[in-house]
Amino acid sequence: MPESKKRKRASKVVKSDSELRPSWTEDMKRSPRWYAPTAMIIMGLGLLWIVLHYILAQTAGINLLGLGNWNIAVGFGVIMVGFIMLMWWK
Repeated sequence: MPESKKRKRASKVVKSDSELRPSWTEDMKRSPRWYAPTAMIIMGLGLLWIVLHYILAQTAGINLLGLGNWNIAVGFGVIMVGFIMLMWWK
């Protein structure tokens, strides 16, 4: 059986990895250094609000801001603000 002809390819030399995958983040402005720690602190404050609500409501019968169980929603709202901040972090 006859053999098929081999294709001749010109070998392409890739100079760097950036030629293969150009970065889409090159022109993006980076966030300041304080941005991510601030978001983490805000999320921690939301968690602290929820924990304080549970502890104070169970032990001392104290109701934070007079909201009752809506304090849980306030805590989760503060946590969500931190998550939204982290979505915009670059």
